[in-house]
Amino acid sequence: MKTLKEINAHLDQLIAKDNEIILNAETELQKVDERIQNAKDRMVSAEESMNEKEYVKAKSDLATAKNAKEMYEKRVEKVSNVS
Repeated sequence: MKTLKEINAHLDQLIAKDNEIILNAETELQKVDERIQNAKDRMVSAEESMNEKEYVKAKSDLATAKNAKEMYEKRVEKVSNVS
C-alpha cells in the first residue's frame, strides 16, 4: 500500500507533466497563429497579383495551420479537464 507521501509525489509529477504539456501547446499555438496570419497575408497578396499557384498554396497552408490550431486547443482542453 502506498503512503500518502508517495501518492502526493505521484500526483505532483502528473500535474507537472500536464503543466508542461499545456505550456508546450500554448507555445505551439502562438506559432500557429503566426502561420495563420502569414497564410492570410499571402492569400491577399496572391489574389491581388492574380497568382493562382501561390493563392492555392497559401490557402492550403491556412487550412493546415487551422487544423493544427484545433489539435493544440483540444490537447490543452483535454489536459486541463483531467487535472
